[in-house]
Amino acid sequence: MKTINQKSESNQLNKERPWLEKHYTYKRNRTIELVKNSVDLLVSKDKEVTISNIAQISKQIDPENKGIHPNTIRVNTEAHDYYSKHSKTYQKVMNRSKQQRKNKKPISTENFENIKPNRNLVALQNRYKNLTKEDLISRLIGAEEYIVENNQKWLYKQFIDYPIEF
Repeated sequence: MKTINQKSESNQLNKERPWLEKHYTYKRNRTIELVKNSVDLLVSKDKEVTISNIAQISKQIDPENKGIHPNTIRVNTEAHDYYSKHSKTYQKVMNRSKQQRKNKKPISTENFENIKPNRNLVALQNRYKNLTKEDLISRLIGAEEYIVENNQKWLYKQFIDYPIEF
């Protein structure tokens, strides 16, 4: 069977399209303006500034009657920054996650002897999913050190209990 070694123009990795830049700039600016106007309207009406509320209000105030999709607000960094500055719910979530990171207790690696054999593995897995990479690494290193230490104790005990006779 013969293989074809032709490069397809539609398959090129470099997908720069300078003729679309004007269109992209227009869309980006339109999104920013609609987000700013929607947020300002929500603030003036004392309503919560959420992404879904912005999307709803933007449909009402948009001259094209299209509005903005919620994902567009998340993707457009300038629009998302404006939303996050004015959204109390967004700030609450961010502050809560900062507090959780601050108040986090260090993981103790000294309590491996207290592990129960019939523990809930699903709950344990969920707990591990919530840990940071650094916490997991320190936990793993602590577990390995505990295993090495206990293996050495066991080997020492074996040599004492069962001496080799020549």
